[in-house]
Amino acid sequence: MSKRRLAADTTDDAYATMTTRAFGAVHTNLSLLSLRAALENRDIRLALGLNVGCDLGDLIATLLEWRYGGLPVGGVIGSTGLQSAGIATWSILIREFR
Repeated sequence: MSKRRLAADTTDDAYATMTTRAFGAVHTNLSLLSLRAALENRDIRLALGLNVGCDLGDLIATLLEWRYGGLPVGGVIGSTGLQSAGIATWSILIREFR
């Protein structure tokens, strides 16, 4: 993503590289859990709740990065919109599966 300027360049920062890979692994696992929940029609509310939590965490991280000057305003606006839409979507689906 950094090659396409969609994320910070982490080539000189081992901690940032490790953190970026860890977030990628978390989202991959969450995606697989969500697909399994949908296909097997079980643990759906758990998967949706985890999606809300991840999007909320990403939203908070975006705002903190912006606050400390590490993220341009355009990135903040795009990320905030995307994370907010995700939280709204997952929340609506949670209510539907009561």
